[in-house]
Amino acid sequence: MYIRTRGGLGQPLGTGECSRWEKSPENFSQAIAEHYVSTELKQQLKGERVQCRPDSKVCEVTFPGAITVGVSLVKVPEYVIARPPGEAKARREYNYSCTPQGGLTLERRWYIVRIILIDPTGVFKKKDKLRKEFCAKLQDKFNKMNPRWLNLQSFRFRVGYRSGAPTREEKANFGTLDFPVYLLDTQHGPKTVRDLMKQHKVPKTIKIPTSGKEADPYKLAEDGWKSRDTRGVGIPSGEGHAKVAFIKTHRVFADATADLAQAFVNVTAHEIGHMGNLVRHSASGVMRYPVLLNVDIDFSPGDEGPFLADLRRLRGLRQ
Repeated sequence: MYIRTRGGLGQPLGTGECSRWEKSPENFSQAIAEHYVSTELKQQLKGERVQCRPDSKVCEVTFPGAITVGVSLVKVPEYVIARPPGEAKARREYNYSCTPQGGLTLERRWYIVRIILIDPTGVFKKKDKLRKEFCAKLQDKFNKMNPRWLNLQSFRFRVGYRSGAPTREEKANFGTLDFPVYLLDTQHGPKTVRDLMKQHKVPKTIKIPTSGKEADPYKLAEDGWKSRDTRGVGIPSGEGHAKVAFIKTHRVFADATADLAQAFVNVTAHEIGHMGNLVRHSASGVMRYPVLLNVDIDFSPGDEGPFLADLRRLRGLRQ
């Protein structure tokens, strides 16, 4: 968080009113750039020079030591962007607001990747310890997947559980960074899976970005759900964003011989990998088939990179 009041901009304002900053792109950009230098470069410096384009949407702030920070106001009033020129990896986005006294508050903008565990018949509802351990371990697994890259790209994973089914409207409106995973049981057959896919607006044909080949996700789901060997089915998003996964909870309960929570984490992570357009199985790691149940395993380097790249693609769809 950053709060600053600058000469001429410190008169009382209504809560959330930032028009005085927005109408002064030089001062606004300098405050944003100084915040960036303080939080990202760990230096307490004052901007010496601010130069803006004629449209005042993009400015460059120069600091002592030949440090320059570019500031984009293109997305105002939603958010602002700061980064060293040409270094996309160091980009930071900030939400902003103002105090009644005119102070500017900047907060880093994170992209939350939501893994939503949906339990329509309450398989886990009364299994509090198992459910909590399952959710915690799954969230930890994804947030430890290349932490440096996730931090640079401002991604965070959050795992949530809900007992009962979402409404039709909710199903149709999950976001680009949402990964809905259904925890199903023996009473759920191929028709349940097919109907849920339709409600989640999964198209009849998807094109896999890595191969350019088209596939029928409904056939993939039906074949996978009917197979006695599978413990789940993950539907890739292709070039779009609609995606969904289904876990055969009864199979996991039957197959796990030790740590039940770990077994569910591994099976779910495997299907989330498929949702992230990892369509092929691998020789090792989470995407191995059949996935190991009773040991803590991660995505192999060959799978981790494409999965994270697909997160960037999904983020681009929402911007």
